Amino acid sequence: MELSHRIINEACIVDVEGQFIGHQSRELDTYIKTILLQGTELKILILNLSKAFQIDSVGIGIMLKSYKVLQEKQIQFALCQLHDEMIDFLKFIRIDSMIPIYDTEEDVIKRLKEEAS
Repeated sequence: MELSHRIINEACIVDVEGQFIGHQSRELDTYIKTILLQGTELKILILNLSKAFQIDSVGIGIMLKSYKVLQEKQIQFALCQLHDEMIDFLKFIRIDSMIPIYDTEEDVIKRLKEEAS
């Protein structure tokens, strides 16, 4: 799994590429902690999963752990650009009731601006 990120205003977009499974998905936990330690003022962290093609229970666990860590720091968490199969699976296990899923990064940022107004 490859991870990269970019900061746009107060949003951090983390691009996930590859399999989001097993021990590989644990890299995301470390990566998010590193971003948070940089001290950048963030309102939201967005996982862009457009290039992630598989997820398992460990990946879901890391997602939920990230959600909890970010929630404690009052940083919103969202997912975007998921493949249809991944959206269906995450909705089936009701992850979308905790972590919002959007079509695009722009949709997430637009929603954040609307909530701030």
